[in-house]
Amino acid sequence: MAGKSKIKIENHLTIQELDEIISELRISVKVYQRAIFLKMVMQKKPISHAAEFVDVTRETGFNWLKKYNEEGFDGLIPKYGGGRPSLLTNKQFEELKEIIINSEKNYSIREVQKLINDKYGVNYSYKQAWEICKKKLNLNYGKPFPIYSKKPENAEETLKKTYTK
Repeated sequence: MAGKSKIKIENHLTIQELDEIISELRISVKVYQRAIFLKMVMQKKPISHAAEFVDVTRETGFNWLKKYNEEGFDGLIPKYGGGRPSLLTNKQFEELKEIIINSEKNYSIREVQKLINDKYGVNYSYKQAWEICKKKLNLNYGKPFPIYSKKPENAEETLKKTYTK
């Protein structure tokens, strides 16, 4: 059944803190997966069967086994740094989010892309600007719409009077 949850969630962590925790646990899950594979092979299960069980290819299983034989348990730990570092700092991301949220203007992705380039000298692609808005800054994207320039100051009040009569 769709709808709003009736249970309130406490804000013990920020989205960014939760993202960091998830990123750290992602490696633990990979080590766990590799350890299960290794245990099955040690129990004399075929490598192809153990690889299929942990949902990897047979070749990946052979690679894991080779790394384990060369380096021991440390060979099961992934050896990657987590990708290319961001061109903007966390402080700059927070500043950017404040600019977007506190602005009277409804920013489009192209405008955010231009804002990042103008303010920080970083030229992100449209896709990366979208990723920043949606995933990094946790902003909902709504297509901006034109505001009627001749709108009277008390438009909402006039509208209420018209429909309450």
